[in-house]
Amino acid sequence: MSELPPLEILHAELSYDPLSGVLRWKKGKQGRQKSLIAGYTYSGYCRVFVCGKSYQAHRIAFAMYHQRDIVGEIDHIDGNPSNNSIANLREATRLENARNRVARGFQRHPKRKKNPFQARIKANGKLTSLGVFPTEELASAAYIKATKKYFGKFSSHNREFAYLANEIAPEIRGK
Repeated sequence: MSELPPLEILHAELSYDPLSGVLRWKKGKQGRQKSLIAGYTYSGYCRVFVCGKSYQAHRIAFAMYHQRDIVGEIDHIDGNPSNNSIANLREATRLENARNRVARGFQRHPKRKKNPFQARIKANGKLTSLGVFPTEELASAAYIKATKKYFGKFSSHNREFAYLANEIAPEIRGK
């Protein structure tokens, strides 16, 4: 990741609303109007040109709000790369940021008839089996429960089946 321009330049060029997560231009120039929303979307992320170079808006927003350089990466807590509200941004290591990806955590074995879904998790470099299950919902719930244990606040909780995790997931054997 490229280093951001100095905070003085960012504050001179942009304003940041921490509730909405929107960056706006403070000055109009080269055909753009003052107060226009800054940036464009690329691969789901908002990017902003400052000093002739493109930067990720969430990195600019975090730096402007906290008035300091960023250490590591910036994680979108809800997994939505276009939500740059300050409550949704946190510093993370590359590993912590990767843990917040949505992952299924299970696979189907077509030859297994009774329990065709096997749940597994990779944590600390080790692949651990979480068991076999009759439905993908139960396998996913076991995976969600394991992500909470191994990844803590950086767990994505596999948002599609999060409601199942505490209700029907079996206890993870001895883990």
